[in-house]
Amino acid sequence: MKGENKYLNNLVNSSGYPFQIAIEEEIKHHRNIHGWSIYLREHPWRNKEDGSEGFIDLIIGKGVVRFVIECKRLKEGIWIFPVYRENQKEVDKFKSCWSYIEPNKEPNIGWGELSMPPSSPQSDFCIIHGQDEKAKPMLERIGGFLISSVEAFGYEEILAEGHPNLDKLRLLIPCIVTSAKLKICNLKPSEISIKDGTVKDAQFKEVPYIRFRKSLVVQGIQQSSKAIRLKELDKQMERSILIINSVHFTEFLNQCELEDIIIREKPWETTG
Repeated sequence: MKGENKYLNNLVNSSGYPFQIAIEEEIKHHRNIHGWSIYLREHPWRNKEDGSEGFIDLIIGKGVVRFVIECKRLKEGIWIFPVYRENQKEVDKFKSCWSYIEPNKEPNIGWGELSMPPSSPQSDFCIIHGQDEKAKPMLERIGGFLISSVEAFGYEEILAEGHPNLDKLRLLIPCIVTSAKLKICNLKPSEISIKDGTVKDAQFKEVPYIRFRKSLVVQGIQQSSKAIRLKELDKQMERSILIINSVHFTEFLNQCELEDIIIREKPWETTG
C-alpha cells in the first residue's frame, strides 16, 4: 500500500494542479492585506480573432483591474533573462490590455502604456534549460497563448456584465506565476564574441519579478492607420507580461495599487 501511495503521490506532484491550488490559497489567505480576490478559476475561453481556446488558471480582481494568471510549476527550474542595454534601470511602465464600453455601443479593446508599481527589470529574451533550439521558445509560446486569452476574456467580461446605460472599463494584466527562479544576466554587447557568440564571466542576479516585453502577436485587435512603417507596427504589436516568482507573489500584490494611476494616465489613450 505504501508503494502505491508513493506512486500516486508522485503522480499528483507531476501535475501543475497542486501548485495552482497553492497560489489560489495564498491569495485568499492574504486578501485582507492586499485587497485582491479570486474572480474566476479554470475559466474556459475562446478567441474568435485567432481561433485559439483553452482555460485560464486564475483571474484575480481589485476594482476595475484583473490579473489573468498562468501558473507554471517547474521542478528546480531557472529562467534567465538577458539584459543587454547599457546602464538599464528598473522600469515601471507596462503595456497592458484595456477594455471599454460606452452606453449602447460596441466594446473597444486595445493595449496601452501605464505605470505599474512595483518597478522591475525588463527583458525581451528568456533562456530556459532544455529548450529545443528548433522549436518556438517556451516563454514566447506561453506568452502568446496568454495574450490571446486576455483579449478573449476582456471582450467576454465587458459584454457579460456591462449595463446598457453605463460606461464600463477594465484593465487586464497578463501574468505568469512560476516556481522557477528568475535571474537576470547583465550582458555588455561589447564583450560578446563576434566569432562564436559567447560571453565570458557574465553577471547574474536573482530577482523576484520581471517584465517580459516584445512583439508577441502577428496581428493586433486594433491596428492604427498611423502605423504605416514596419518599425511603428512592430512597436504597436508589443505586449508586456508580468512574470513573478511564486514566493514573492504576495509581496508584489501588496505593492500593486493601480486605481489612481489608471484614472490619471488613461492607458486607452496611449494605444500603440
